[in-house]
Amino acid sequence: MKKVLVFVFFILVLVATSCTKENESLAGTTWIGAEGGSAMRVTFTQTDFELKEINRNDAVYGTYAYHKPEVTFIVTKRIDSAGKTYTGAMSLKGVVSGNQLSITLDSGSTAYFTRQ
Repeated sequence: MKKVLVFVFFILVLVATSCTKENESLAGTTWIGAEGGSAMRVTFTQTDFELKEINRNDAVYGTYAYHKPEVTFIVTKRIDSAGKTYTGAMSLKGVVSGNQLSITLDSGSTAYFTRQ
């Protein structure tokens, strides 16, 4: 009987520690923030992201890698407010802390976003 109880205990410990933690993925999430007085939105799919100024046409698109808590953004396309498209790779760094996402922009400033 003692061996059975020990076995059950170990199974319970394995099950409890192997469960996936909440928020391990950014896929399907949307984050809202502001930078320099402009409202911005970041949307994540399984592998891609869109960072867009809400009231303008400015946007950047690309892929990302999430290694909790760090996010690496590889920007592959940018569209400015005049509708002109720019291509070429550039990377940005971000950090997720709870419901907050901070992204260091290419200008050196940091934009802060809240998960919606």
